[in-house]
Amino acid sequence: MRTFLYLCSLVLVVSSCGPSNSPEEIRERLLQGEFDAYTHTERVHCDSIYIDSNNIHYYPDTVLFTGVCYENYPNVETTLKEKQLFQGQLHGHELLYSMRGDTISMNLYKNGKLIRKSIGKEEIVHCDSLKAGQNLAGESILLYFDEPYNGKCQKFYPAPDSDKVYITIPYHQGKVDGEMIIFDKTGTPILKEFYVNGEKM
Repeated sequence: MRTFLYLCSLVLVVSSCGPSNSPEEIRERLLQGEFDAYTHTERVHCDSIYIDSNNIHYYPDTVLFTGVCYENYPNVETTLKEKQLFQGQLHGHELLYSMRGDTISMNLYKNGKLIRKSIGKEEIVHCDSLKAGQNLAGESILLYFDEPYNGKCQKFYPAPDSDKVYITIPYHQGKVDGEMIIFDKTGTPILKEFYVNGEKM
């Protein structure tokens, strides 16, 4: 009997330790940038949301919307776009999908302000904006806003030629992947190296 009571009390303690997913907790998680909390919020079609001239989202008409709104491709049920919204403002990711469901772009917003504009594989940032990190396998990768970077980074010559690209490096999931190119000051490639999954070929 004691064992049974002990197990019951243990189950109660463990279950109380997990996230409650209460509105207050979800609000705090979203404010801290834990955007996976949107899985516990409402998901509606963007056509059902009223957007005013200040780009504030209301649903239904008078309530500041918190949740995810989506749009579909014309005449099909395939998702084209998703927007994460907190109290009427873009807060989290705005995602654009291909017909196959691949992510084409992922813009990051905080409190209605665009923090990171992504154009998918063609995104270009300065190499100094990438930070060292690790993936789930413990491999060294480069991160951009705490996510494995996909796109290209560039470095430039020092002044007075700071408008001239010195090097471009392509990345996929935080690893060098593709053709790295070094340029002279006229923009002519002087060295090319090809990488696959971080390994020089």
